[in-house]
Amino acid sequence: MSGESGQSDAGGGRLPELGPAARRWLALRSVEDAGLDEALGLLNNDALLREPVLSWCRGLAGPSAARVTTPHRAVIIVGVPGVRTAVVAVSSVMALGGMNAAGPAIDPDGYWTHALGVGAMCERLALAAGDIDPDEAALAGLLHDAGKALLAADMPEAFAQAMELAERRARPTSVALREVLGIDHHTVAKRLAEAWRLPAAVRDALWLHGQPPEAMPASADRRLAGLVSLAKAWARTNHLGWSGEHGAPGSVADLCRAVGIEETLVERAVGPVLETVRDRARALGLVQQGAGVDPLAWSAAAASRKSDELAARLREVTNASERSRRLLGAIEAFHKTVRLEDEPTKVIGAIGRSACDLLGVGRVAIVWQTPEARDWSLTLVGASGQAERSRRVERPPDGAQIRRPADLARAHASQVLIACELGWLAKLLEHLREAGTPALVGAGAVGDDPGASCLVLAPVPRAGVDTADLEPVSGVWAWALEASSRAASAVRLGEELAQTNRALAETRDELASKESMVRLGRMAAGAAHELNNPLTVIRGRAQLISEKASTPRQREDADAIAEAARQVSDMVTSLHLLSSPPSPRPADCDPMLVLRDAIDRARSSVPPEAQKTRVRINADGAVSIMHLDAELAAQALAEPIANAMLARPGGEVHISIESEAFSDRLRVRVIDRGPGLSDRALTHAFDPFYSEQPAGRRAGLGLARTRSLVDLMGGSIELANNPGDIGGAYAEIILPQAEARKRAA
Repeated sequence: MSGESGQSDAGGGRLPELGPAARRWLALRSVEDAGLDEALGLLNNDALLREPVLSWCRGLAGPSAARVTTPHRAVIIVGVPGVRTAVVAVSSVMALGGMNAAGPAIDPDGYWTHALGVGAMCERLALAAGDIDPDEAALAGLLHDAGKALLAADMPEAFAQAMELAERRARPTSVALREVLGIDHHTVAKRLAEAWRLPAAVRDALWLHGQPPEAMPASADRRLAGLVSLAKAWARTNHLGWSGEHGAPGSVADLCRAVGIEETLVERAVGPVLETVRDRARALGLVQQGAGVDPLAWSAAAASRKSDELAARLREVTNASERSRRLLGAIEAFHKTVRLEDEPTKVIGAIGRSACDLLGVGRVAIVWQTPEARDWSLTLVGASGQAERSRRVERPPDGAQIRRPADLARAHASQVLIACELGWLAKLLEHLREAGTPALVGAGAVGDDPGASCLVLAPVPRAGVDTADLEPVSGVWAWALEASSRAASAVRLGEELAQTNRALAETRDELASKESMVRLGRMAAGAAHELNNPLTVIRGRAQLISEKASTPRQREDADAIAEAARQVSDMVTSLHLLSSPPSPRPADCDPMLVLRDAIDRARSSVPPEAQKTRVRINADGAVSIMHLDAELAAQALAEPIANAMLARPGGEVHISIESEAFSDRLRVRVIDRGPGLSDRALTHAFDPFYSEQPAGRRAGLGLARTRSLVDLMGGSIELANNPGDIGGAYAEIILPQAEARKRAA
């Protein structure tokens, strides 16, 4: 589209730009403006823009529509404001046309039907009110949901997630967008209006519509914002197009009173508004000429779809209510049959009786294990709750995938047999499978979790029973078995209490030791500060000796002294940074230059064999100018990069870098293909002086220094091993822009 492409940055997101014709027309106010001839020339020379604008203007010209054949005649007949609104409206639709590729989260036809309907109603009511600019009202109504189109195009997956959340919880879309994306469509539309230099009243309407007047800033144009809220409520009430909202629409009558417009004006405007929607849809090229857009047909179809959705949801709620009633009845009956002091075997009988009733079977098998027992037990229980027979059974070997009885409910029967290799279980499942696929309901602890655990095995349950729905009841079963097991082992509580007291005493000793270490660290940092001057002298003298040495051996000894002094000096610097962190000095910087500086620092700090490691940078995501302390950021990134080089010297290190849209954050991930991090390293990697490198290779202060710098800049750092069989580890650093930049924006 001629003159309407291009992108600009605003507030961390990618915003489309208006073409030169639209920007020039926005600056005009009347026919006396000196730039009118230039604006007319720009419009005349843009064929794709000229015809839709003239078609829009014909809709404003009434009986004189046939005379609107050129931009100059359009200015004479409908005036500069009318032509200006038409130019900006058509240019806006062209600029936002990329939303058509945003995915299923937005229906483009429904979106524009809704936008045109809100804009036409705003324009009609503004004319009736007399104190609101109808051209600004039409533009504000047309663009009131532009933020949704931009977010859907920029972050389609996250936007779709937010829309699903809003629909599922029947919440305002703005609330769901802030929860998922950290920003809502009102704020994005405000940034768009500011970037396009739209009138202040239009900007306020895009930003503040939907809010009550008393919640708006005193400086805002509340009247136009209220008018957009009224027009949107009317369009949503009549299912006109796709609004992207799932909560209840506002009351048209209440909004009329708030804006000061008679409700009858809305009713009388409906016919002309629908006709205007048809005409402007053709003018904007949203439909083929002659095909027509029927807002009433759209409204009827949308209302029918909504009715079907509500009916389906009502059926789901009814079915869920019936299931809940049955489950609550089962829970109540179960509570009446068990007591806290009952033995675990009696509780197992009550569980079996409850399961028989819910599943509609005459007998179940229960595999169970109490918290303190290592062995598993198998008990057959009838519908009366009487245990027919019970015995201990073989449990899976140590290290098996299946650890607790409840784990068996997570897998298909055939997979269970393969995973467990338990002969008794195979026979039991084979017996149950004679009637079809057996039901397996787990309750209680799974995996390595402590606590009671059990599995209920039954023949095929009655029709309409889903074992997944039994989770609330199985939770009650698990609680009863756990409580009974704990009560049965009350004799051992004294020993546990004594162990707890000993643990508390050890904890107090450990805390006292840590406090001593803190004081020692402060003393060490203070002493280290005083070592700088002697170390400087040592390094200087060693360099002089090296220069004047008469033999290679003397030169090597002098260089070794200088290198040792440098290492101690680096340790002193790190200790000083940990004890007295510097104050960040943020400024605009290029993150790619900061990253390359960090790579150079990392290479200079590793042995020669690690310096040969190749570093590949992936900057597929957008990397824009950031407001950071470049020096501190480079220091923070250097250590993870150096560690990645050391993980596999001579190999490859991959670094990805991107600026997150709409969040003002820089994300850097450093990935190596080394042996990965041990569990101990993942726990203590940020502890001062901790290192798994050979003695003398690394001081163990690098990651502690990196974390201190990242915390100082308000960011975060995470270490983890790569998933699956890839091997190696990664470090992810997230740095936000400085607060001063955010306030300025």
